[in-house]
Formats: sequence, C-alpha cells, structure tokens
Amino acid sequence: EIFVIGSASLLAGASLGPEASLVGIASGLGIWFAQKNKTTEAAKLLALSSIGALLVSFFGSLLPILIPILILYKKERKIVFGHILLPIISGVLAYITLIAIKGSDIGFGTIPVGSTEYEIQDIIFAFILGVLGAVFAVILKELIKKFSKFTTEINSKAHWVVSASIFGGIIGVLYLIGGPSVQFSGKEGTEILLQNPASYTAIALLLIAITKLLATGWSLSSGYRGGLVFPSVFMGVAFSLMFEKINPILTGPGIIIGSISGIFT
Repeated sequence: EIFVIGSASLLAGASLGPEASLVGIASGLGIWFAQKNKTTEAAKLLALSSIGALLVSFFGSLLPILIPILILYKKERKIVFGHILLPIISGVLAYITLIAIKGSDIGFGTIPVGSTEYEIQDIIFAFILGVLGAVFAVILKELIKKFSKFTTEINSKAHWVVSASIFGGIIGVLYLIGGPSVQFSGKEGTEILLQNPASYTAIALLLIAITKLLATGWSLSSGYRGGLVFPSVFMGVAFSLMFEKINPILTGPGIIIGSISGIFT
C-alpha cells in the first residue's frame, strides 16, 4: 500500500522525493521478517536495520549505518554490541550488493558535488552556506505546519473532489511559475539545472528555489507521500549556483555541500 500510494503521489506531480516511501517499505519489510520468524521482540531492531541498509544503498555510502546506531543509542542511552551488530551487517551487505549490481558505489541519491578536490575556502563557504541552508530548512518546516492547518480545514469542509482539485491546482500554478526544473522529484530538476547553468540568472535561481520550497511544503501538507531529500538537494544546488552567479570565487564543492547539508537539517 505504501508503495502504491508513494508511486501514485510522485506520478501525480508531488514535488517530493521517493525516499520517504522507500523508508516506509523497508521498515515494513523488517517488521514482516520479524513476524515470519516469530521474533516480534526484535521487530524494531530489524526495521531500523532494514532502513539503515536502504539508506546505504540509496546514498552509496557506509556512513548511513550510523543512523540506526544513533537512534538505538538515543533510545537505550548506551551502546549494546549485540544490537548495533545487525545494522552494521545489514549496511555492509547492502553496500556490497550495490557494488555487485552497479559496478560502483554511486547510489540513487548521490549529491552532485562536482570536483572532489577542495581547499580551505571550500570549508569556510560550506559552513556559511550551511547556516543559510539551515535557515531555509526552518522556513520549510514552518511552511509545512501552516499549510497543513489550511489543507486540513479545506479537506474537512469540502468534498474530496473539490479539495483534491484545489491541492493539485495550487501545485500546478507553482509549476507554471517555477518552470520544468521545479516539477516532480528534485532529482530530475537538479539534472535540468546542472545541464545548462549558464542559462539562469541569480534572480531566476532564487525564484526557482523559493518556488520549489513552496511546492514541496504544499505537497507534503496536501497529503502526497514522498520525502524531502531530493527537494533539499535541488534547493541546495539552486542556492549554490545562485551564489556562483553573484561571485565566481564561490565556485567549488564546499558551497554545494554546505547548502544541501544545511537544508537537510
């Protein structure tokens, strides 16, 4: 059911990424496996391990193994070797499987950082853009809260055909304003931005980022199923390209990593 709803949401034009639906599916698989093996007491651990393995293959990195471990530490207030062993094994096996299938560790959610070489100014720019990105993340969070109150009220008072038309209509208007790069998942939009960055001005990139922010907040508030990873990557890339337009000295991996990491918060 999660798979069907998530797929339908993205195909319908939700300005979100597929990762939230995948996390729900992975969690469900972990719980299903626990039930089948009559180990329901380990269901949460298996679900966390399944999600950790998904994120490893999604990003093409072993670092997401730390996510289930940190969640376990937060719940248990201590590191239990027997508990963290399963997420580690699951994550490592997922990484090996990714390389075996694709021949590389490039995941579906890889961040487009460009050059892997960096200098000291890239670290400084990453910090500054990280702070600005975090501010953008707070705005997105507040938008989702405010939009949710509005959409809940519409949904409770109007027939579902009317409410669905309003929800979809507003997204359509935002797509019209933002153009092709804002439409659908941020993965496709990011590729559009990076294909021909010279065709955008700094003002246009700022407008695109703001429109994507509104479309993403509205999509989640309207009940579409999807995640924030790809929209965050898209907005981070738009921000980094905007600052490169303002001053070419800002070009480099630091500004992209900083923007995206800040919004991830």
